[in-house]
Amino acid sequence: MSLAEFEKEYEARREDHGLKHWGKVGKMEPQSLLQWLEGHLRAVSEGGANNFVDPAKEILRRVSVGGSGPVIVSTW
Repeated sequence: MSLAEFEKEYEARREDHGLKHWGKVGKMEPQSLLQWLEGHLRAVSEGGANNFVDPAKEILRRVSVGGSGPVIVSTW
């Protein structure tokens, strides 16, 4: 996703009523997919790993076919 696409999506998510009241929207410094995945896997139980592994696989699948766009990560 380009920086412009990211900013547009970020603003839309920040204004989403459901996320404002039940979720979390934030920005972090840019990082690789591997850094993101390793950072989250250190903090979750083995049973919760798929909450992060599955979105990472979806990102890689999209990249392999030339796609882009946001990937929603839902965790508890």
